[in-house]
Amino acid sequence: MDGSERGSPPVAVVVLPDDRRLAYTELGDPDGYPVLSCHGGLTSRLDVVPAHAAARRAGLRIVSPDRPGVGRSTRLPGRTVGGWVTDAVALVDHLGLDRFSVLGWSMGGPYALSCAALVGARVGAAAVVAGGVPLDWPCAGGTFADRLDARLLGLARERPGTAELVVAASRGLAEDPAAWLEAARRTMPAVDVAAVERSGVGRYTAAVAEGLADPAGVVDEFLAFAAPWGFRHEEVGRPVRLWQGTEDTVVPPSWSEAAAHRLPRVEVRMVAGAGHLVALDHWGEILDDLMGAGGG
Repeated sequence: MDGSERGSPPVAVVVLPDDRRLAYTELGDPDGYPVLSCHGGLTSRLDVVPAHAAARRAGLRIVSPDRPGVGRSTRLPGRTVGGWVTDAVALVDHLGLDRFSVLGWSMGGPYALSCAALVGARVGAAAVVAGGVPLDWPCAGGTFADRLDARLLGLARERPGTAELVVAASRGLAEDPAAWLEAARRTMPAVDVAAVERSGVGRYTAAVAEGLADPAGVVDEFLAFAAPWGFRHEEVGRPVRLWQGTEDTVVPPSWSEAAAHRLPRVEVRMVAGAGHLVALDHWGEILDDLMGAGGG
């Protein structure tokens, strides 16, 4: 068992052209085909740590950055989903990667799609796991399906200072895995709690606590998601695999179905009985599928 499986893997930093710092972690096979991972909401670059062993077996090198204002990356107020491409390309250029694929989980799904839409043939393929959709789509009805997400979005728009207090309190809870698990059993679907327990509660909460380090940056995350993304699904020209749990209450299956109707080159993988944290039990299949879609 190496360091990536025992705990949090090392963090590296690239200084961007505007002097911001972009933090990232690498997992999997260091000599493998590169995959840029776009972390979920209310978490960080560490959410993909459970995929380390599967990535190594698949021959994939996962590069997982913190978005601006998340974890250890410098905040960028007013940022957009499509604007992420500039930072993503700066990172892969820094690493000397000519071609790569993208992976996005939940709120990270749109960031992966932004690369697949705006970077072009340099992106091999995209895997989106329980990915969000624009909130102005009819299936979304203007807000998030999850109560906490919807509350944070409302506060981010109207009372950002209060939103920051909620984020800070959530981080305090995540810093105590036992307390987090007790609360999760009251507030999360049982299928997701079970997935976290199988994957490792401490590892999961470490990713969450890191992601909530800067509450103002988390507010930026919600505002960026709710604003125009800067690209349309119809413009995503690379192959996409959509993974979706049938019991997901955070990103309902109808959202992935709506996205699939708009993506030109897509295949949907519905996982019966799985919830929002479907990836925790299916990393091997997700990564193998990404390779088969053009990721290697």
